[in-house]
Amino acid sequence: AGRDAPLAAAPMPRWLLVTMVFLHVFANAMLAQAAPTAMLKALGDNRVRTAYALGRLSSAAALLDIVVSPQLGRLSDTVGRRPLLILPPAIALLCRGTAAVRPSIGVIVALRVLQSTLSSTYMVALRATVADQFRDNADALAERIGLMSAATGVAYFIGMLAGGRLVAAGIQLPYLASAALLGLLVPLVGVVHRETLPPSQ
Repeated sequence: AGRDAPLAAAPMPRWLLVTMVFLHVFANAMLAQAAPTAMLKALGDNRVRTAYALGRLSSAAALLDIVVSPQLGRLSDTVGRRPLLILPPAIALLCRGTAAVRPSIGVIVALRVLQSTLSSTYMVALRATVADQFRDNADALAERIGLMSAATGVAYFIGMLAGGRLVAAGIQLPYLASAALLGLLVPLVGVVHRETLPPSQ
């Protein structure tokens, strides 16, 4: 019980929670228009073929999510929250950096399929982190969930707007900007965030 006390005594600051959500969602929203634009160009501006291809990609991403998602809670309980808050954005950073340097359709398609699972992993771990800290305080938990929702909405709006402008200027630019945002998120989590799952659990 003594080992668990420091974890319970230091809840995540509001600014850190908002920043972790904002950077993550902002980085993802920047890419929302990149894959459709790249595929439309690769398929000779054929909108029907592009829509069909995007549908198949979305189905593949959803299937991967269905396979992986049920294991995320168990994995988070096994290895802790912190590794799942660092590894997914770090992997996404490497993938998006690759897409920025070499924006081939193959890289963009692979990234599109992986993105949902990486994002789900990160958000499951972040919600579990909040639940760890406020499991006995429903009002504080509701407030933190509200902050996460607000940060998500603002980040998505700004990311979609900025991403659209960057795509129009060059397909590699949103990937570069997204990688830069994750380049801020990964060290922030690595340096500032502390594990919230007590060692006894």
